[in-house]
Amino acid sequence: MVTVAESHLKRLEAAVTTRSSTASAPAAAPAPAPAPAPALTHPVVENSTAARFVSRLKEIQQPKPGVDLAPAYDGPSPPVYEYFTLNSDTSPLIVHATDAKCTFKMPPYPYAVFLARQFMIYVAHDWHWFRLRRFHERLVRVYTTPDAPDSKDRLWLCQLLVAFALGASIGGHDPTSHVRRPGSAPPETPIQVSAVSSVASHVPGAEVSGPSATPSTSANIPGVEYLEQALGLLKIPYEEASVEHIETLNMVALCSYGLNRQQTTYMYAGVSARMCNMLQLHLAASSRDCGPVERENRKRVWWTTFCIDRMASTQMGVLPALHIDQADLTYPASDGLAREDMAEFADPDYLTARIQLTVIQADAVGSGDADTDDTPALGRLTAWKAALPVHMAVPFHAGMAASEDDTAVLRSLANLHLRYNHCVILLLRPRLLRQIASIVANDAPNEDSPAREKTLRQNLNHICLDAARSSLNMLFDLRACGLLTHLGFMENMHLFSSLVVLCLAKLINTRRPHSFPADPRDDVAYDTGRDLMQDMAAAGSLAARGHLRMLADVEALARSIAAVDGDAAVDVRVEQRDADDWIALLFDENLADPF
Repeated sequence: MVTVAESHLKRLEAAVTTRSSTASAPAAAPAPAPAPAPALTHPVVENSTAARFVSRLKEIQQPKPGVDLAPAYDGPSPPVYEYFTLNSDTSPLIVHATDAKCTFKMPPYPYAVFLARQFMIYVAHDWHWFRLRRFHERLVRVYTTPDAPDSKDRLWLCQLLVAFALGASIGGHDPTSHVRRPGSAPPETPIQVSAVSSVASHVPGAEVSGPSATPSTSANIPGVEYLEQALGLLKIPYEEASVEHIETLNMVALCSYGLNRQQTTYMYAGVSARMCNMLQLHLAASSRDCGPVERENRKRVWWTTFCIDRMASTQMGVLPALHIDQADLTYPASDGLAREDMAEFADPDYLTARIQLTVIQADAVGSGDADTDDTPALGRLTAWKAALPVHMAVPFHAGMAASEDDTAVLRSLANLHLRYNHCVILLLRPRLLRQIASIVANDAPNEDSPAREKTLRQNLNHICLDAARSSLNMLFDLRACGLLTHLGFMENMHLFSSLVVLCLAKLINTRRPHSFPADPRDDVAYDTGRDLMQDMAAAGSLAARGHLRMLADVEALARSIAAVDGDAAVDVRVEQRDADDWIALLFDENLADPF
């Protein structure tokens, strides 16, 4: 006998009644007119600062200022950029059953510890990648107990190899490569695991070939060999996803970002976001049955995925997968954790501050427009900085470097304030555009404008320039303390945006004196920053190489505008080609604006 709930029977009866009444309705009754489809609104991401800045720059070059010859909506073209190729880009998608065993090589234990520490110093406090104490315990077991389950866990080994790859690419060369300690593992330890690959191992990382992406060899880039091995182990069980899969995918996305593999970064971040949705990590109720440690871990993993998704989507100028209004989560916290369990997590204040910055950026991404009031968003940024805890309120400077134990916290502090300055620059950069447009058109400054308006313009100019100066000083101090990443990683983005502000501010001051507060040290800072960018490019950073090309075009355009007689308008016919080339390089090629 099958028992049927009474509520189910009532629903069936209601359905039958509804169908009967529908069938007996007069045939001649006119069907209701279909409601008009709601007008589609353009996705907010298409109004990001970079895209709007491009369109405004193009308008400056129009022969008839004030007439918008462009369509109302013109989505960004696929970005042109160079990326590092991997062997897995061209490897077969399906591995036969005879290839069930795969062999990979681990670094010697001293170097493994060094790589793990490099990873922890540079990015471990910015986002949450995994439980820290558990990670270190498993790392030790892999090297000391070869028969331990951890030594045969392909997902864990994949995560470990990605951490090695990030540590090598961020921290540079191995200082222990010529040191053999008694009892240490041989220079390269081969390990075999059962690893039947699948199509899912390669699909998220596939690069789209075409004119928008130019491959470049990655043979000499530190850490690539570990990433290749990790991707060989990575298998995405779409029907059996776990939080550890999300952790690993987030790390692979960040590693891909370091190789300037923009589409790969976006794809991995997207798969990670989908897994978050599958596991319902955005709902606090989904973790109700978990212990305090795992509950906090799941919450931090979702927030990290949200930030990585925003970083990847903003870089590509495409739609994100996660939205803040989906989440039913509090910010990261240590409340409820036992004292011994706090070692599993970094200081929650750093991740919370990063999340808040990402949310502000997400809300402001559609308002980065020269015609939009940017003061509310700037007010939110100012309030964010004012609300920072005391131990995070002062920007990093060289005098803070006290001991080796402090390096991770200090590096994260620098990352946080660099990101804040970058937000300020992106928000106020359209105002520089407005002033340059006025110079190109040879518009006389409006001396009749209210004093309040003049003061506001000068104050915002000062804020933008001060953010650029602050970022450059922090980058110089990081280098002095040995905490600057080998290939620039995200630093080249901050370096480029700051150098552009210094260059354009000097240009505007040449034609409109006192628009920005002058400082003779700016010329030295600019030259030093440019040299630093060249060092990153020489080390192999493709992003830095692209930024250098764009910076050269910014400088060329600035020289051409500054050389024009102040009483004459710039000849747009003469400047058209150079300006268009500059625009394309500056904002369509490789300028990433992730937060």
